[in-house]
Amino acid sequence: KLLAYNPPATLKRLFSGTDVNAICHTHSMYATTFAVLNKPIPAVVYEIANLGVTKSRIPVAPYGRPGTTDLSDSVIEPVQEADVFLLQGHGAVAVSQGDIYDAYLRAAYIEELAQLYYNALCAGQGEEPYFFPPEELQKWEYPSQIKFPNK
Repeated sequence: KLLAYNPPATLKRLFSGTDVNAICHTHSMYATTFAVLNKPIPAVVYEIANLGVTKSRIPVAPYGRPGTTDLSDSVIEPVQEADVFLLQGHGAVAVSQGDIYDAYLRAAYIEELAQLYYNALCAGQGEEPYFFPPEELQKWEYPSQIKFPNK
């Protein structure tokens, strides 16, 4: 059984009237490491295109104290940029127009991408790895032969 994140009233206010149906918030190790560093995660693999990113990265929302309007105000721009984002100094968030399972899967992808990026930085001795530009991500889609359930 998955445990759904119960967003504070400030996040409920932010998403009321939108098509967001589910929110998953984590403190996963690699994603939170980049949140602490205030460092967006670039599109080092093309699968990031499935996370609603528009700028070829997982953005970082500026710090806002949990449970305050500062927090809800800080995520306005990142959530317009992507369905996944980091909270500076705190953790990761994934939103979904589907259900909590989709939001949870997106949160798992954040952590996977964060770990891949971390490993690439380590292997490259701190050199930034190649990342896919927004234009390529906008064109990318799975081959038509690949079918997903519920799609």
